[in-house]
Amino acid sequence: MNLDFQISRYVPGILALAAFALIPGCGGAAAQTFNDTYTFCSQANCSDGNYAASPLIADASGDFFGTTALGGDGGWGVIFELVPDGNGGYTYSRLHSFCGQANCTDGSDPVAGLILDTSGNLYGTTKFGGSQNGGTAFELVRSGGKTNFRVLHSFCAQGASCADGSNPVYDGLTYRGAANGAPYDGASALYGTTIYGGENNGGFSGVVFELKPVTGRRRWREHVLYDFCTQTNCADGSQPYNGLLADNRGHLFGVTFGGGGNSDGTIFELSKKSGHWTETVLYSFCTTANCPDGRNPESPLTTDSSGNLFGTATAGGGQDGGVLFKLVPKGTNSKYSALYGFCSQTNCTDGQNPMGRVAVDGSGNIFGTTVAGGDPGVNRGVAFELGGGSLQVLHTFCQGGDCNDGAFPVGGVILDPSGNVFGTTSEGGSHSDGVVFEIGAAR
Repeated sequence: MNLDFQISRYVPGILALAAFALIPGCGGAAAQTFNDTYTFCSQANCSDGNYAASPLIADASGDFFGTTALGGDGGWGVIFELVPDGNGGYTYSRLHSFCGQANCTDGSDPVAGLILDTSGNLYGTTKFGGSQNGGTAFELVRSGGKTNFRVLHSFCAQGASCADGSNPVYDGLTYRGAANGAPYDGASALYGTTIYGGENNGGFSGVVFELKPVTGRRRWREHVLYDFCTQTNCADGSQPYNGLLADNRGHLFGVTFGGGGNSDGTIFELSKKSGHWTETVLYSFCTTANCPDGRNPESPLTTDSSGNLFGTATAGGGQDGGVLFKLVPKGTNSKYSALYGFCSQTNCTDGQNPMGRVAVDGSGNIFGTTVAGGDPGVNRGVAFELGGGSLQVLHTFCQGGDCNDGAFPVGGVILDPSGNVFGTTSEGGSHSDGVVFEIGAAR
């Protein structure tokens, strides 16, 4: 499977959680072991899925859940679960295969991750499918060993410009309390973004939306909280490729790929006052020549226990290999720092083009992945840790050209309580269709 084809299909950008993402008390985890927890397309016709582009989530029992953008019975993606088998391995189960309904009205191409509620039900989004092929938001109810799938909203339901938004991409849905690892209560508002749709720029700038269950009725209502490109030259941002981070106050934080003061993307905040949502641009990328602070962010934000925000910009930095950044959110007085510029080492052995959510442990160490760099002869990405101002490569994917360990880790990483790093790759593995991987913490 060709990366250029896949990335251009799913992420038309530079190259194209939840419960374990913040672990109090975890020390820095220097890699000792690498393991392919699961190899996709292990079943006939890839009925178990392939091209895993989303982050994983985990429940309190250590079961993992995720999506693949392709594969399944119709070839348009699956929801899967990995359960520890008690012997150091995991047992795979497919929970849903997309495009099982005529014209894919149940959705297709689920490139986003999932969230979990207190009853064990799963929620997420698809990029395509639905009644208008603008993507869907969905719920998968799990009860008594059975599953029941239902669409909560089909995007692009409001005319040609898709005023309600169109094509949600990475990182899916969030809710108040998600940043602290609390499961979703199943009743409060869900929040997300779409890359396209909205009232401005011909429907090509995207929106922030809210989904809420209608009291006393078995349906949900979608409401647009903000249309991007409202300001001249899209100074407020355009095309949010990723989902949102909700803090304890209910404020929403995210990034846009384009727009901003320099047309190279923004970090933004949405806050609700007197019943109305207001957007504040906290930072515009590429503030000086050659963009040493980064440009075109495509990864979602994560937070530490102090409320600082962390993320990556896919490009920019000293060698245009992307940056890892920190932002202390204080409205228009927010403080931005570029923590590391990738491709700083010869032949970009430290990685290039970071993508996917980063994870921060209780000691302030930051873990993540890049989709390029690493082995100079192969260029399939790395997993990294930044601690004490120094970056360490934990694993180089496809080193020496043998890609059985996976290639192109698009979805980012999470940490378990022991400091082990888990993630997915979109390609590689023994069937060349992606893997779930684990990098063991140093003991």
